[in-house]
Amino acid sequence: MILHVFECSGCQAEQKHVTSTPTPLGLSYMSECLHCKKIQTFSFVREGNRKEDWYANTLLQIKKKRQAQRSKAKRKNKKLGEVAS
Repeated sequence: MILHVFECSGCQAEQKHVTSTPTPLGLSYMSECLHCKKIQTFSFVREGNRKEDWYANTLLQIKKKRQAQRSKAKRKNKKLGEVAS
């Protein structure tokens, strides 16, 4: 399986696709860009390294999500958790 990296024509955000086909030089497609929030053209940029581009990036995203959830879990008012006497 080959990892192909495509880039948004508007904001240069990357989308990665794992396929069994050869490198699609000159290939582009239209899809909704999550960063631009609209339909953009994505052009082929390069063949990616599955370990660095996919696995490491996914681990970073999971780590950031966990940190964000921990920061949201803190109570703003400590007295809300106490039982009224």
